[in-house]
Amino acid sequence: MLTVGTAGPAGAVPDGGAREVALDVDGRPAPGRRRRPDRVPFEPPAGTRAQRLYRFQVEHPRLYAARHVVVAVTQDALAVLGLRLAIDLVPWGAIPWPDLPSIRRVDLPSVPWPDLPDLPRPDWALPGWLVAVLGSRRYWLPILVAVGVAVGEIRRRAARDRAAKEQQDDRVDEARRRTPPDGTDD
Repeated sequence: MLTVGTAGPAGAVPDGGAREVALDVDGRPAPGRRRRPDRVPFEPPAGTRAQRLYRFQVEHPRLYAARHVVVAVTQDALAVLGLRLAIDLVPWGAIPWPDLPSIRRVDLPSVPWPDLPDLPRPDWALPGWLVAVLGSRRYWLPILVAVGVAVGEIRRRAARDRAAKEQQDDRVDEARRRTPPDGTDD
C-alpha cells in the first residue's frame, strides 16, 4: 500500500498540508486499512511560504522539531509574566468583598480508633532544592513533554526515511532483475 497526497488548488488544505489518499499497489484506492499509513506529503508549490517551511523541515529536522520546545518555554514564560502583571494591576484593597456568613461545623461522632503501637519512623526529608524543583513542575513539565514529542518526531521521520529508501532500493533491484542483460525489453 502506498500513501500519496494531492497538491494544488483542488487538494489544497488550509494549514498548508496535503490531502492524502491510500493507494493499493495497482494505484487504486485501498479498501479499509487497519493501520494508519505514514504520511508522505508532496512538496508544496515553489515560492510559497509552505514550500520554504517544507524545505527547512527536510534540511534541518532536529531544529524543526525543536520548535516544540521553544513554543513550550515561551508559553510558560509569558504565562508567568502575564499572571504576575495581572496580580500587580488588581487593586486588592479597593474591592468591596461581600460578607459571607460563617459555615457551621457539623458535629460528627468520634470514632474509637484502636491503640496501635508507635512504630519508629525514619527521620528524613527531601532536600530543599528538590522540594523547590518538584513545586515548580507545572513550568518545566510541558517543556519535557515537548522535548519528548520532538525526539519521537525525529525518530519517526528517520524510520520513515529509512523505509522509503529501502523500498526505493527494492524497486531498483526488481527493475534490474527484470531487465535482460542485453538491454532489450521483452
